[in-house]
Amino acid sequence: MGLIVALTPRERLLQTFSFDQPDRPFRWECIAYWQQTLERWRREGLVGHPDKLFEMDPQISFLTFHSVFPIHTGFTQNPYLPPFETIVVEEGPGWRIVRGSDGILRREVKDGSSMPQWLKFPVENREDYEQIKERLDPDDPERFPDEWEEKASSYAERDIPISMPLCGFYGHLRNLFGTKRVPYFMYREPAFVRDILKYWTWFNEKVLTRVAEHLDLDYLLIWEDMCGRSGPLISPQLFERYIYPCYRSLCSHARRLGIKNVCVDTDGNTYTLIPLFMKAGINGMIPFEVQAGNDIVRIREMYPRLVIMGGLDKLALTRTKPDIDSELETKVPTVLETGGFVPLSLIHISEPTRLGMISYAVFCLK
Repeated sequence: MGLIVALTPRERLLQTFSFDQPDRPFRWECIAYWQQTLERWRREGLVGHPDKLFEMDPQISFLTFHSVFPIHTGFTQNPYLPPFETIVVEEGPGWRIVRGSDGILRREVKDGSSMPQWLKFPVENREDYEQIKERLDPDDPERFPDEWEEKASSYAERDIPISMPLCGFYGHLRNLFGTKRVPYFMYREPAFVRDILKYWTWFNEKVLTRVAEHLDLDYLLIWEDMCGRSGPLISPQLFERYIYPCYRSLCSHARRLGIKNVCVDTDGNTYTLIPLFMKAGINGMIPFEVQAGNDIVRIREMYPRLVIMGGLDKLALTRTKPDIDSELETKVPTVLETGGFVPLSLIHISEPTRLGMISYAVFCLK
């Protein structure tokens, strides 16, 4: 029997994406830990950062990309330059109404322990959009500060993977109009929506071209969050009419630049959109929320060449060791054997989760 050579984190992730069999699963929890979770874990004995305790694979992920490379590419927000001025419109005990840097008016709790309530979005007509479009110039000198190229060159030889975030096409519309009004504009003003998406495709491809000149990206992660518990927030027919052509263009452009892996982040039940995303050129998705009905064993059977990141039930990890064993044993071995799988559960968002149970779950994956 030959010796198993330990891979670098970058090699491990790239082998996973290419459906090889790396030395072990890539170990990652993709989102930052909520402050309330960290505070509880520290009371329970955590010393230092949980990634060190859990022996996670280091990387520059889509969430840390902007802190390393000062480029304004956007992700869950449109990358406005200049950003809107943040204004507190009204406040009371424990809450406030704020217009944020994204131009969206929201009611939020001051301690950040809950999602905000969205009140008003910045675009209600074409005139609003033309004004906002001035903040979305890919050639704005502030979008690529001078020091970023030097920073990128320092990562030419590296052992860790790098992924770059982009704000997706439905995501862009959602940030402009709000979730409820996206389908309204698609039905009532299709030419307007197509103009927006044509510009946004051009914007993303131009930004990506400049980044790829100096940085060898391992994958793109495109934010959409366009599904709910029972399915997508727009019909597959509307997706195919409006969103599919944008992805087809962007994925083709990325591969011409040498970026092999293009992934999508969308919460909710993804079943009806997966084939359309894959047809457009997407080869990986995240997070496959169990609470929305996603079953990664079934999804793997349906789509043998889709990279799956996620799919573990975070609530099962808050219970007992038998619950954890059952959750892992019924999914992880089956999907790992097929390749193209990064098991993760978004464990950070469960404030009641005990550090000991999460530690047990993570080390069961070794």
